[in-house]
Amino acid sequence: MVALFCDWTLRRLREARKNPDRSVHSVFSVEPSDGYGYGDNVAELPGNGSGSDQSFHIANTCVRTAAKEFPDAAGIILAYAGHAPPPSFPLERNLIVQVTPYAFQQVPPEQFIAQWRKKTDRLALYDYWSIPDWTHDEPSFDFEGLTKKLRYWRANNIEAINAETSYGPGAIGLAQYIAGHAMWNLGGDERALIDEWFALAFGPARTPMQRMISRWGRAFRLTS
Repeated sequence: MVALFCDWTLRRLREARKNPDRSVHSVFSVEPSDGYGYGDNVAELPGNGSGSDQSFHIANTCVRTAAKEFPDAAGIILAYAGHAPPPSFPLERNLIVQVTPYAFQQVPPEQFIAQWRKKTDRLALYDYWSIPDWTHDEPSFDFEGLTKKLRYWRANNIEAINAETSYGPGAIGLAQYIAGHAMWNLGGDERALIDEWFALAFGPARTPMQRMISRWGRAFRLTS
């Protein structure tokens, strides 16, 4: 089964390498299907038999296999759900772990990131920014704390971010505006960005709108 999965992964990487878009050449997914459903015959499973040891054993094997043909490529896998905790064994250098600190794991986010920093130098991050499934496109995202989060992630050597989010401008437009600027310049003034956005969006109505949307970002309550 492991060999079949790794062969499938390698074939997908070979196909990606034919694409003129070089952005798809360097990283390939070794993520299992979403959900749980791990093997339970612990004596025959890798490491301690946990969901993490099963998933990261397969990931390690696949990136070792791919490195023989594509030494410059890296695999990527989430630290998420049933395979959120670090495995019991070392990880391959060309495996990127994409942590999910703010959902689908069992410890505080800072502790979760710290655990994974001890395990590997190659960390990415997956986060949920006002996804419609949870917030129904309501304006409840904490945009004022976003830049602080981005700086914290950068200080912890997070090399890439994937944000699952919404197209709704009311729910996430301001946060996307801040993030789009701050990711280029984390030393910038986020208050100036916020003030600029409200001035451009609302003109003479900026003061009451900024007061209302800032309040919603801290504690949105939908009532009649």
